[in-house]
Amino acid sequence: MEFILPEELKEEPVEEDKLYDLIIMGADPAGMTAAVYAAWKKLDTLVISGNVGGQTLLATGVETYMGHQYITGQVLMRKFEEQLRQFPIPLLIGDEVAKLREDDNFFAVQTSKGKKFRGKAVIIASGRRARSLNVPGEKDLIGRGVSYCATCDAPLFDGMDVAVIGSGNPAITAVNDLTKYARKIREECGET
Repeated sequence: MEFILPEELKEEPVEEDKLYDLIIMGADPAGMTAAVYAAWKKLDTLVISGNVGGQTLLATGVETYMGHQYITGQVLMRKFEEQLRQFPIPLLIGDEVAKLREDDNFFAVQTSKGKKFRGKAVIIASGRRARSLNVPGEKDLIGRGVSYCATCDAPLFDGMDVAVIGSGNPAITAVNDLTKYARKIREECGET
């Protein structure tokens, strides 16, 4: 999922040869918030992420973000990105950190595309990734019946029949969250 930003929001150059004060791995809500705080503190910061927004992009609706009674995950993440891009923070989007090691006085980062960076500090804000079932029609139904976060989306299924597909603690937690809302829950367990 991609966003088109207003033209007045400029891109900051990403430099491989410099020592950054801070490298943030991930541009989910936590990563973007950390980057804004770092900019306020005038830290020379680089953000590296596969996308902007992380799993929040998949949220059909968010009703627990103060200041908005209801907002989609995509729109909320676009607002985060617009605010982030008001600061002189280079963003390397479409690449991810593949290797991280600590050297004498800095951290060395290498991306999956082979780019190398150095930072005095690193924040890992990689979030989590939804585990797809890879079944026909799944992608088309994300946000329209398919959800990867029962904690976030349980109220959307109020009075409905639902299925939880998974195993272990995550599946048990999902069932627990849904019991307050769903009329009927069917649990399909995979291997643990």
